[in-house]
Amino acid sequence: MLTEIMGKNSVLRLKGILADRYGMGLTLTSMISATDVDVNHMKNEVREGILHVPICVHGKYLATAMMNRAEALTNDEITAISDLVRLVLEPALFSMFLERQETNIGEASQKIAKSENVVELRSSPRRANTLANWDHTRPEFSTPMILLESAHPHTISRVALHIHEIGDRWALVRYTELRSHLQTMRDLTELGPMTLVIDDILMLSMQEQSILAEYSHEADPNSEPLILIGSTSPLAELGERQTIHQELLQVLLPSRLELDRLPKDFSQLRQAVDLFLDRKALLI
Repeated sequence: MLTEIMGKNSVLRLKGILADRYGMGLTLTSMISATDVDVNHMKNEVREGILHVPICVHGKYLATAMMNRAEALTNDEITAISDLVRLVLEPALFSMFLERQETNIGEASQKIAKSENVVELRSSPRRANTLANWDHTRPEFSTPMILLESAHPHTISRVALHIHEIGDRWALVRYTELRSHLQTMRDLTELGPMTLVIDDILMLSMQEQSILAEYSHEADPNSEPLILIGSTSPLAELGERQTIHQELLQVLLPSRLELDRLPKDFSQLRQAVDLFLDRKALLI
């Protein structure tokens, strides 16, 4: 299982960056049965020259990433490396955990049905459908919507342009230019494979946010618009202030890029963004 994780393109690129920039290697602990934990008590730490970074998703501990040659790292470097490692490994490990969970549920269901002649257990229909229809051969850049979070609007704009360029879409258009024509989800899908940039999520009405949430569930990111949404406020803060539609909030949580936590140098920032786009994750 871990061999498959370590062989992913995004993880191989991460290993290359760690080796080139810090001279560090990357290994993972054996993945144990994920359990509910207090993630606040699981912190990055350097022990005997090895940086340990616990990988936790939705309160479940999945594994620990370990990087050697960490004895001389500054606190800022430890934070930057840890954030980059989590950016790549969290979705990969969680996707694999869900697949294993579905397999275990299916096996348990068959045993119960045979031995007790009861109704077969079923997992969440939405999640089961997601797994059944996930195409593991398509490009890992597969989400129709990404939140770009930064206190600096200029950073959001530069990253949005970079994402558009590597996506090789036919056009990049600001939402404000088409706003009056986008009244339904169908209006969005008919734009085709373009990049639509929303400079600030707070410019959207609740109705517009609801349409985006609906679009995210139905869109085909290969033939329909990629929507890049900017935010100069943390997503959690927007949720607490109830200035964002709750369904859209749940959609954006797994496809959020916290740009201010990534390297300040723009060339390094672009490398981190590329790793994010290269991941293969279940967005649930």
